[in-house]
Amino acid sequence: MITFKRILRYLFYTIKENRSKTIMLLCAIALLYPISNCNPDLKEKVKVITSFKYGVNTCYVYYSDSFNVLKFDKEQTISSDGYLTKDKDNVWLILSWIGFVVLCIILLVATFHDDDDFNWGFTERWSDVLHRDIVCEFEDNIYYYILDNKLLCKSDTQMTRLYDNVNRYMKYPNLFLEYKGTKQQKRNNKLDKILSDV
Repeated sequence: MITFKRILRYLFYTIKENRSKTIMLLCAIALLYPISNCNPDLKEKVKVITSFKYGVNTCYVYYSDSFNVLKFDKEQTISSDGYLTKDKDNVWLILSWIGFVVLCIILLVATFHDDDDFNWGFTERWSDVLHRDIVCEFEDNIYYYILDNKLLCKSDTQMTRLYDNVNRYMKYPNLFLEYKGTKQQKRNNKLDKILSDV
């Protein structure tokens, strides 16, 4: 049975056991901010020194740390003070996309990988959550282990790990018998019913 409390505990166990993958997931989500907010069309004004025709192209020479040449197939408009607007690469946007894609690939590989050391361990975390909800009752030197009002097993010795039983319960919950309670609980229920009728 899925309850809100179990879902919260499941998320807690998943984050606790997969700290590095959780940090990568948060970083990938954080990289969505610059991806969505960075301007992809950055423009830069450069001071044109000279221009000339080279075949069908018009070339503009400008100085920025060294002499550079811009080629255009059409003649560009130069402002009255001699500046030309050119496209500029948005480095932060490129790095954000690269980081986002790399993190997504790592997270996808970790999600679908069969090795328990690399994957998220979703099944194991749910098993941990259910294992914590097991109730143990003791009567007539027999231990009864109950989960969601179903009898997982009974034993004459105390058991500390019931992961195999919990895994079977996760796969086939209808195969387990409904637990009605110990003999003492049944007697108390009948007594309460009799007393409430009077």
